[in-house]
Order: sequence, then structure tokens, then C-alpha cells
Amino acid sequence: MKLRPYSIRNNIIVANTFLIALYAILITTIVYNNNRYNAFLHLKNQILNLSALSRNNTALINTFLVNETINPKFYRFGISQYVREIEKNKQKLFRLKQSFKANEYQSIVEELNTNGFFKSISLQLSVFDSLKVLQLERGFQDFGTVGKMRNVIHRIEHRNLLTSKDLLTLRRHEKDYLIRKQKKYVDLLNHEVEHQIEAHCENNTVQMLSNYQYYFNQVIALDSIIYIDDNSLYNKLLSIDLGLIRQIEKANRIIDAHEYRFDKIKQIRLISFSVTFILISFGLNLFLAIRLSKNLHALHLSLKQFVASGYRESSPLKLKLKNDEVTDLIYNFHLLKSEIVLLINNFDDQLEKRTQKIEKQSAKLQERNQTIQESLAYASKIQQALLPDLKHIHKIFPESFLIYEPRDAVSGDFVWVKEIKTRTKDYSFAILGDCTGHGVPGAMISMIAITSLNHIILNKKRYKPDQILEYLNNKFNDLLKEEGNQQKMYDGVDIAVVRFDNITKELQYAGANINLFQISESVLITHKSDRTAVGRVTESNYRFANHTISTSAGDLFYLASDGFKDQFGGENNKKLKSIGLFNLLLEVSKYDVSSQSEVLLQEFNQWKGQNEQIDDVTVFGFGL
Repeated sequence: MKLRPYSIRNNIIVANTFLIALYAILITTIVYNNNRYNAFLHLKNQILNLSALSRNNTALINTFLVNETINPKFYRFGISQYVREIEKNKQKLFRLKQSFKANEYQSIVEELNTNGFFKSISLQLSVFDSLKVLQLERGFQDFGTVGKMRNVIHRIEHRNLLTSKDLLTLRRHEKDYLIRKQKKYVDLLNHEVEHQIEAHCENNTVQMLSNYQYYFNQVIALDSIIYIDDNSLYNKLLSIDLGLIRQIEKANRIIDAHEYRFDKIKQIRLISFSVTFILISFGLNLFLAIRLSKNLHALHLSLKQFVASGYRESSPLKLKLKNDEVTDLIYNFHLLKSEIVLLINNFDDQLEKRTQKIEKQSAKLQERNQTIQESLAYASKIQQALLPDLKHIHKIFPESFLIYEPRDAVSGDFVWVKEIKTRTKDYSFAILGDCTGHGVPGAMISMIAITSLNHIILNKKRYKPDQILEYLNNKFNDLLKEEGNQQKMYDGVDIAVVRFDNITKELQYAGANINLFQISESVLITHKSDRTAVGRVTESNYRFANHTISTSAGDLFYLASDGFKDQFGGENNKKLKSIGLFNLLLEVSKYDVSSQSEVLLQEFNQWKGQNEQIDDVTVFGFGL
């Protein structure tokens, strides 16, 4: 192919050839510097490997202490994947120690004090071996000394040598110590054992209690050596870990200082060549820019004139241009402009006709939307009238709060709170429901549910929670079906019914897919609901479970629809889930009940962030 004398391709080939020659000189310089630098980098990599192995050993030991000490397989077989990894690291450390001896930078090796590194790591592994042996002796669950202790107390339990109350007291003190490792629980258990020994004269009972006390004290002694004492093996490991961290930091500072010196020399050489390369490249690019910009500027002027005319004016070209590719582009662009002008003129006519049609349709849609919004606003007022206000709720449950956050104007969630007083009964009811869907469909189902509850409790006088759910389920099965073929509609409500007897202080609960959460003495208890909903696929005459719950002063209870735990948010944009809700309830239980709704709502909005609310959110909490 024959090239034009002013071809852009010719100019670029010449410029690139010259730039390639400059690149070759620069690369040769870089290779020369790198060869001198590689020897030092090898030493640096050895130090990095030693630091990595040290950190890896520390991580494996810490992971072993967290995972394997509560892993029954470790106590059954006496082996662990973490121990195997540590043994492999020993071999790597040996090979690394030999490589340090062969390094040509022995002055830097001595300055780094690598022998101190290896001594610290050897001491760390020695202490870990001792800790592993003692941990096996201590045991866990059915293994070791803990297993012997549990075996004795289980034999006492199976032979009924102690009353359930006395046995529960012993087990509670044992569990408190194993969880908290505090001396007061040791004293409480020993005191209780001594008391039981004095109270029982049977040799067998006394002997088994003594054995139980002996094994328990053995566990305490082993815990002191392993964890509790100031000179425990665990504390020794922490001290060694801190020493290794300081050694690693010191080694890094030494390496960084030497690397800085090497880098300085390399940078001076590289900068000198780079500046030369940049100056030559700049001059070459400036030459090409001047050579080619004339033609491109002509194209720019033609395009600017065309845009300024609104793509409707195509003027003839009066430019004297060189014979190159940009010249052809300008002439072809001029032909394209003429075609564009014709197309735009035709398009304007079509666009005006369609715009008039769209404006008419938009006016109709706006009118319909206004009607729908007014209807939803009125429906919201009707629904609010059916729900209890806070004044009514606080009259029945003085220590309570309600979070009610519909996703749309109307909601599928509802709360039903009533007080029933007769000559012999004084009940306070709290019911939370989450109907199928949200918005208008959910609101319609919620109104059916509220009306049905009024009929069942106020008219039919059904007060047991399980009976209320059974009647409500039958009502939904009768109402939500299509006439003629009797085909059942799969709509209904997840619901929880709580009844508190103000006379006996007894609380009863029954639920359909909504659990009841109780916080007593800072412990969260979940009372499980039936795994089915009222209506939907639940057959008529289904028998719901009724739960009778013992209460104490200061207990807190919570009911929540699934809109709270199913909300997407957080750093990974995932659902909050049940565990997230549990943690939040435990956290807010520390506050006054009057403040809990504000804290919960703040946490929910922070979790949601910029995400849209996906469902109606309702949370009802009360204290006794």
C-alpha cells in the first residue's frame, strides 16, 4: 500500500521508532539497577517470611485456644489441624534458619538479631506444648477432668441422690464458674457440697459428692495454671507474642532504613534517565501535535458551526487542507451533515405530534393518580381509627412502647390491645399481626383480622390465646375463599396473642409465625410460635400450642413483625436477620421502656441507610 507524503501513519511510525529506542535505553538502566538490588531483596524476603511464620504461629495458637479447647474431637483423638500446621511451620523455620547463615549480608543479619527471633519462637512453641498437654488433662464436656466431674454429677442425678432443687443449685454454680471463671462461684459450689455432705448420711451419696468436689477443684487448679494466674501459660504466651511483635517491628525498621538507602541510589539514577526521556518525548509530541493540529482544527471549526446551528445548517467547505486522512474525514463529515439536516427536520414534525399526544395522556394519568392518593389517605385514616392509640396502650400496659412504621400509606401490620374485666377475671391482651403483603391488600386483610378479633374476644368471650387463634383460623378459612368452586385463597396473617392475668400474674401466649421474646435478668428467652400462619395453607380445626410463662418483676416482653429482621442494610447490604434482632433487643433492654422505641428506631434507620423499606415494621414491647 502506497502512503501519502503527509500521512499520519508515516509520522506516527517515525515517532514511535524513536520512542522505542529511548525505551530500550531506559529498560537497560532499570535492569542494571535491579540486579544490584535483588541481593538485598532476597534478605528482605527472608525477614518477611520469618515475620509471617511468627505471626502465623501466633494466629494458629490463638485459633487453637479459641476453637479446639471446645472441640470434643480434639479431646477424643488428641490431634488438631492447628497443631499439624504448627509442626509444618517448625520445619519451615529450620530451613529458614539455615538460609540466614548462607546470606551474603551477614552484617545486616547480625544487626537484625535473627538468633533472638528463633529463640523466642522456640520458647513460644515449648510453652504451647505444655499448655496443650494441660488442656487435654483438663478436658471438656465428657472428656478429661471435666468429663469425670460431669460423669459423677450425672450419676448423682440418675440415682436421685439429691433433690432437683439441690442438684440444680450445684449445676448452676458449676456452670457459672465454667463461664465466668470467678472465685465466688468456687466458694459457692464448695459450700453447697459441704452442706449436702452434712445433710446426707448415706456413704454412697457422701462419697460421690466428695468425688464431684475433688474433680471440680482439679478443674480449678488446672484453669489457674492454664489461664487465671498471673504466671499462667496463657499469660506467658501473651508476653512472648508481645516480644515477637517488638522484634518484628525492630527488624522492619532496620530493613526499611537499608532499603531507603538503596532506593535513594536507584532513584537518583532513574530520575536522571527519566528526565532525559520525558524532555525528548515532550519535544517529539509537540512536533507531532503542531504537524497534525491544523487539519484537526479545521474539522473542529466545521463541527462547532454545525452544532451552533442546532444541527440544521450545512454550509459548503472553503478550506485548503493537506492530502491526509483528516482531509477525507472532513469531506465525509460534510456529506453526513447534509443527511442529518434532512433527518432532523422530518423528526421534528413527528416529535411535535407525539408530544401533543403524550401531554394529553399525562394529564389523564395525573388526574387518576390524584384520585388514588386521596383514596389511600382516607383509607389510612380509617385504618388508624381501628388501631389503639398510645394513650390507650399505656393505660393497659403502663410500661410499654410501640413502633409502627408502614411501608406505604396503609399497612398490613396491626396491634390489638384490650383489657377484659369480669367479676372473676382481669386480663390484659396484647396482639400483634402481620398480614399477607403490605399496602392496600395487607390493610384489607388486617381489617378482617381486627374485626374477627373483636368478635371472638369481645362477643364470643374466648380468652385463651390458642382458642383465639383457632377461632381466627376457622374464620379466615370461611371468609377467604372463592364462591362456586370453593377454592381457598392463600392469604392470612402471622399473629401472636399474649394474655396477662392481672390477678395471678400469669402470662399465656400462642403464636402463628411470630415468636414472643422475653428478657429476664439480662437473658433473652425465645418462646417459639407454631410454624404456620392463620389462614393461607393452615387447615380448619388446626390446634395451636398454648404456652404458660412464669414472670418476675422487671421482665420485658417483645413482639415484632418480620419487616424489622428482613430489612436489607449494613455494610454488605444483607438482611438484619433474627440474630441481629436478638442483639438489638438485648441492647435496648438496658434502657427505660419509654426510651427503647427511640433507640430501636434509630438503630433500624441506621441499618437501613439509603435502602428502601421493604415491608411494614411493627415492634411492641412491654414490661411487668
